Amino acid sequence: SQEVQRQQLQTQQNMIQDNAQRAEKMGHLQQICCGRDHTLNLTRDGDVFSYGTGTFSAAGHGGSKEVLSPMILKPLRDKRVTKIACGESHSLILTDRSDVYAWGRGFEGQLGLSKSIEVASTPQYIKSFYGKPVQTIEAGAYFSLAITKEGFLFGWGEAKMGQLGLGKQREI
Repeated sequence: SQEVQRQQLQTQQNMIQDNAQRAEKMGHLQQICCGRDHTLNLTRDGDVFSYGTGTFSAAGHGGSKEVLSPMILKPLRDKRVTKIACGESHSLILTDRSDVYAWGRGFEGQLGLSKSIEVASTPQYIKSFYGKPVQTIEAGAYFSLAITKEGFLFGWGEAKMGQLGLGKQREI
């Protein structure tokens, strides 16, 4: 009936308006990236907002908490983030101090934290880059890449299909 259609349209308009108001609270967006079940938003001010399912702690808010609307990543509040990257269920961020942080699924080594960490529920500093300032980052489904300011390319995680440029290997 027309009344049902009118109510559905009103509900859709309300949802769009709610989402627009939430986006306004984030500020001006500089970059977005999406994984399988999570999304990151980076603002011009260097704040990171994330949302999505709690699977593998991909949203980065701790535990397996599902976050259905953009929420600031509190562990990064004191950092100025310049770049974000999403894999299938993991994420990387790069700060203005050239530091890299990772969280989410790490079974294939894509977090770069340690072989014993299979899931990181909040952003963790990648210690391997201490003293090696990073210029940019990228993430594939189960692997991660970084280029240092000296121009060296680093890759870690799954390499079954040669995605790290080292031939076909299990993981690096």
